[in-house]
Amino acid sequence: MAWLLSALDIPDYPAEVHGYGTVIGTGNAVVEWDHENRGIK
Repeated sequence: MAWLLSALDIPDYPAEVHGYGTVIGTGNAVVEWDHENRGIK
């Protein structure tokens, strides 16, 4: 789902990747778009 949102440019601010790993040979990620901070740190 994250790659689809990125391809559509929705949302227009970067996400934070909390974790990535493989499960049964596939890539899985936990991704968050913080709507309150809008990617501003």
